Amino acid sequence: MERFRFNPETLSYQKIEHPGKHKLLRLLAFTGLVLSFSFGILYIRDTQIRTHRADNLTAAQQQIIYELNLMNRDMDQYKNRLQQVAFNDDHIYRVYFGVDPLSSSKRSVGVGGSMKYEWLQQYSQANLLRQTYLNIDLISRKLAMQSASFDDVIDLVWTKEEWMAARPAIQPVSMNDLTRFGSSFGSRFHPILKVVRPHEGIDLTAPKGTNIYATADGTVMQAGYREGGFGKKVLIDHGYGYRTVY
Repeated sequence: MERFRFNPETLSYQKIEHPGKHKLLRLLAFTGLVLSFSFGILYIRDTQIRTHRADNLTAAQQQIIYELNLMNRDMDQYKNRLQQVAFNDDHIYRVYFGVDPLSSSKRSVGVGGSMKYEWLQQYSQANLLRQTYLNIDLISRKLAMQSASFDDVIDLVWTKEEWMAARPAIQPVSMNDLTRFGSSFGSRFHPILKVVRPHEGIDLTAPKGTNIYATADGTVMQAGYREGGFGKKVLIDHGYGYRTVY
């Protein structure tokens, strides 16, 4: 409520001024202006920070997408190389060792169905992430299966090496000591029985005392004189169904 005072000099009423109130109003106005300016600066700075942060996150996301695409491209190349390794395993190594190749059902390993990656649907790049996880799982399973197959092949290598060492393959008498090569395998006229009979051996003639060599690795089962027409005889068991008599 405004208040007035009578001025006898001017014979009029004058409004009573309140300097303190004016100062308070000016202070409040200045404070409001300062606060508004401060809030404006804070808003602009916060907007810039959020924009800069969003730009950084967008750039980082694009870089991750780029790297994932590169990773999937590399994994496609790895799958092709694994397929070539599997082909060599089935058509070279296993054929050489006389064993069947792995079945296509074993080669076509699964990864547990489509529901396994359902949790990735919550992300914006769900398809890319699903393909990445799928490639990783496929390569991991193919590597594990191929490793097991190679373990089998390594066992076959040792078995094949032992089998080759046990297979009679050399001449029991040195060519330097050999004086005559007689009858070989096949039918021949028996010199004593005077009939044609299968001849299951090779006749090699050498001087008395000539060293006789085992034609393959094995265990000596008999050595010495035996009745039955052979006279002095050495019997060696080579394993794998092979036996030789000298």
